[in-house]
Amino acid sequence: MNIDQEAQNLIELSNYLNEKEILKLNKTIKYAIKAHQGQKRFSGDPYIIHPFKIAQYLASKKFDLITIQAALLHDTYEDCDISLNEISKLFGKSVSQIVSGVSKLGEIRFRKNWFSNEEIIIKLTNFERQSETIKKMILAMSKDIRVIIIKLIDRAHNMETLQFVPKEKQYRIAKETMDIFAPIADRLGMGELKSKLQNLAFPYLYRKEYTLFIKMYKKATKNREIYCLRIHKSLLKLIIKNKLNAKIEARVKSVYSTYVKLNYYDGDFEKVSDLVALRIIVDNEDACYQAMGLVHKLYRPIPNKIKDYISQSKPNGYQSLHTTVFGPNSQILEIQIRTKEMDRQAKFGIASHWYYKEYSKKGFNNRKIAKTIPWIKEMAKWSSMIEDIDEFSLSMKTDFFSDRIFVFTPKGDIKDLPIDSSPIDFAFSVHSEVGYSMIGAKVNGKIAQISSKLNNSDIVEILTTKKPIGPKRDWLNFIKTYNARYHIKKYLKKYQR
Repeated sequence: MNIDQEAQNLIELSNYLNEKEILKLNKTIKYAIKAHQGQKRFSGDPYIIHPFKIAQYLASKKFDLITIQAALLHDTYEDCDISLNEISKLFGKSVSQIVSGVSKLGEIRFRKNWFSNEEIIIKLTNFERQSETIKKMILAMSKDIRVIIIKLIDRAHNMETLQFVPKEKQYRIAKETMDIFAPIADRLGMGELKSKLQNLAFPYLYRKEYTLFIKMYKKATKNREIYCLRIHKSLLKLIIKNKLNAKIEARVKSVYSTYVKLNYYDGDFEKVSDLVALRIIVDNEDACYQAMGLVHKLYRPIPNKIKDYISQSKPNGYQSLHTTVFGPNSQILEIQIRTKEMDRQAKFGIASHWYYKEYSKKGFNNRKIAKTIPWIKEMAKWSSMIEDIDEFSLSMKTDFFSDRIFVFTPKGDIKDLPIDSSPIDFAFSVHSEVGYSMIGAKVNGKIAQISSKLNNSDIVEILTTKKPIGPKRDWLNFIKTYNARYHIKKYLKKYQR
């Protein structure tokens, strides 16, 4: 790869920066090239290509100069014997702090860096290593979200060349990517990056399954795309007739996501309604609902398959209208409707805020960002409360990195819980006192067992008493969240029940 060309690509992508900032960027580029001079990755490419690719991604999303500089320099401290003090003097304290944060996330390693040849052997089990990684990433997020964003992109680019890494390391790296990095990208709303991480890890975790599955996947998606083309023409004709400004595009479900969903349908691709979905992009919210009306005028919607994530967005910020309809020949198809801004949010999540300059007009403010992602604060709280690193890792994987359901309070507030959560988990997610006062629950207006499993979109009402009787020990058998487990154990210990 041509280093000068990669540098030029970065400058061109950064054309939204002012003249003074471009000069600073050029200075950083020259410094990074010199620092990594002579270094190679396992793939044989010059090492500097790696930080260039990360910086280019950030520039394409219009990130601030400091974040791009930190991306260019993120491995200089770790791999080039350059001090943080020198980085701070040359490029500023903010840049050096981000570089330090990214470097700290990489300290739990079998080697100093996957793609350098300096070996540092650390005798940790895979579980211990993952536990340490999770805790460090949570602390980093609570301090400066840019550290995690750089690390996620860093991981994605490293996964692209994982085939060049020694085979004995490939599974561990892919497992960590699937279990930690992809879920964090998902929680940050970075759907495109999450899918990329999952797809890249998939063939290393399930080698035999991947080889068989990918052939079936390509055949099924090709057939579905041909079918979608027919519907695309019919929808476009109707939209033009009704003078609605819209763009229609096909979205193919990611490889790994399809693999997971197919397991629920016994390998029947026909049952995966969103294998190839049509996406209608419009100008504003009102147009979203207008477009849905036109879709339902043309194709009959399936009852209980209409989802409004605009009026009730997902906790990660995702907004869209989803409807599943009977298309020609009674074939089922999902159609998604959203604005351009919603589409960017769905793909890039937290990174989209830089695109719209929400965090660059008045400078970067991590507290402001944390308010838009309340679970970061909650994770940081558990990080300080749970001393046992293994217990902490298990709680994070269950409470924050597992598959999610979204349930509602009677007032319409959304609660984001792990799949298989019970009304008890819901009660403690509202407040510990609600959990302590709980005597029963209603789900969708009907009395339900407090041990029952909640489903997506359930409306949950907790029945309480004015005189709390406290939780029972057997409640521990029905809960999923660490939050509920922590408060129940705390109560039982205090009152010796």
